[in-house]
Amino acid sequence: MLAKRLQNLVRWQETTRPLDTGDIAEACGWLSLNPARMQSRGRARPVEPELISCFLETLADQTLAVRVLAGTSGVAQCFQGSFHAYRVLEDDWIQLLAEQACLQLEPAAIDSAWVLERPGPDGARHQLRLYDEHGRALVFIEDLPIWSERESPIWRTLVKALMD
Repeated sequence: MLAKRLQNLVRWQETTRPLDTGDIAEACGWLSLNPARMQSRGRARPVEPELISCFLETLADQTLAVRVLAGTSGVAQCFQGSFHAYRVLEDDWIQLLAEQACLQLEPAAIDSAWVLERPGPDGARHQLRLYDEHGRALVFIEDLPIWSERESPIWRTLVKALMD
């Protein structure tokens, strides 16, 4: 049983894609929101920022495996795993909890939200990108496939719901 779990862990690590250098630059604030640059990397569509709280709550309810990229002017932080709890804090911030991570986000700070659809050998991949009023990246979230390069059907459904 342990050997099978270790084998599954190795498979999971093999399927993770490297981070995109453009995404890292945006997360660190070296680049700001530029829809034309996003379009050059895939198909970018704006979505309603008001829907993000519900999206994140469902993400935690479903404990989907995701990759989250956020940063400051000098550091990009990446989390790969599943959030298992969604909370609204007293100051209306959202908190997502995982075993070894905590993501806090102020919904009022989200000025624009985008879904970037990137073509891939196993089909399109979708990334949710959140920005503040100055075009600074707040957070990027994407599906983290565990057994294949295909997106999770639940992730794809959630993203499509944002675009409807």
